[in-house]
Amino acid sequence: SDNDGLCDDGDYYIVLNSSIQLVSFWQLPEDRSTENIISKENLSSGEIFSIFGENKVLSSFQNREDENARFIGNLKTIEPLRGYYISSSDYEKNVKFHLKGKPVADQLASFNEAEQSWNYDFEIDLRKGYNLIGYPYTKTLPVGEFFSLNQSNNIEAIIGEKSIATPDGSGSLKKLEINKGYWILLTDNAQIQFSPPAKKRNTEAHPEDKTPTNLKFNTSMKFSFFIIEDITNDSSPFSEDDWIVSFRGNTVTGARQLGDLNIDLPAMGDDSHLWSKNYFQEGEKVNFKIYRSNTNEYQDLKVLKGDPTWSQGKISKITLSTY
Repeated sequence: SDNDGLCDDGDYYIVLNSSIQLVSFWQLPEDRSTENIISKENLSSGEIFSIFGENKVLSSFQNREDENARFIGNLKTIEPLRGYYISSSDYEKNVKFHLKGKPVADQLASFNEAEQSWNYDFEIDLRKGYNLIGYPYTKTLPVGEFFSLNQSNNIEAIIGEKSIATPDGSGSLKKLEINKGYWILLTDNAQIQFSPPAKKRNTEAHPEDKTPTNLKFNTSMKFSFFIIEDITNDSSPFSEDDWIVSFRGNTVTGARQLGDLNIDLPAMGDDSHLWSKNYFQEGEKVNFKIYRSNTNEYQDLKVLKGDPTWSQGKISKITLSTY
């Protein structure tokens, strides 16, 4: 890499270390067919990979008799600037999904004859509602810069695997990153702008996941988020080590460590796959609890303001209380 927010040609890996991951492909071969993307190298260990796009899916199977891959589904090509979910049949082994090709940003760049320079700004037409997008640069981009670039483009929220960002500053999603995919929620049809980060930033290491084992939850392709505006507390003071948790019955569907207000608490839904078993169905009520780390106890929360009903893609502001 030459520190320009782009990257050189070559091979790279996406490490699949959870049940399903929301990704983007910042580097693609000229042949973007899914059969080419899921190469023989990816099938050599006998894994089953599935790639999910918007309303499309492709699964690959290893035929052990003749060592030829078999593919099913209607996802035929991988598109630049689009996001995808990837799952592996054995994610606990930290499976490496291998790709090779040329940076998407280089493939989409246009040459400005007047200035004798390459233009790495891109546009993509999106529709009202949810759209699954990819991030084309290697350097991280603060979401504030993305909102500023698209301030007149009807963006209601950007949603990552387990976090969101809104134009008013709510949410814990702070940056767009290489290999990550995102949902963009629009209030109307719009043309979304991409531009390389204003400053040269090195790719940052991901912070350690500090979620306690009993609060861990899987990503799902169905989700709802609750912006916690306030928690009225008449019991012992909260600690920074305490967590707010969403439950469906006894199943954890989301967790966020307590900190500033406007916490974005996910509540994952059932997307008909094993990783989302016992997660929410449409119209069910979400239960909220505080997890006290020092005593290993849960404390029920009541809803003072807002609607706790789960619905796919819903983003709600809510006020809670310990009594």
